Amino acid sequence: MEVGAKVLLYEAGEALRFDAVSIATGVAGIRRVLEHLGMVDPQPTGGPLPSAVESRSTGWVRARGTGILNLETELGAFVEAGQRLGGLSDTFGRRVRLVRADRSGIVIGLTRAPVVNAGDALVHIAAVEQ
Repeated sequence: MEVGAKVLLYEAGEALRFDAVSIATGVAGIRRVLEHLGMVDPQPTGGPLPSAVESRSTGWVRARGTGILNLETELGAFVEAGQRLGGLSDTFGRRVRLVRADRSGIVIGLTRAPVVNAGDALVHIAAVEQ
């Protein structure tokens, strides 16, 4: 950072797990960056590449209560501020609280924990300009 170097950070998959799809996606993305910089020769892609999305800020939607979590969104989904992402239920299955997006953006992370406590991180949203 002191010499002005840029860093590209890629985070994917679950903690303590190897996820073949996430690894392949990361390798393909790094190759595209290296190709763009002229550091490696291009490889045939077999079709058009998806458009890139850039985000300069992210944030987690956190649980405002305790309960059993049922998410209704997936990784990669574009969401709008206020959109319902899921809900918390009590042990009898009664919905006790909705989980809503607090910003617009793309879902880049989410918990897989079925039971959450107030303050737990639920959905990670990257703000994107459209």
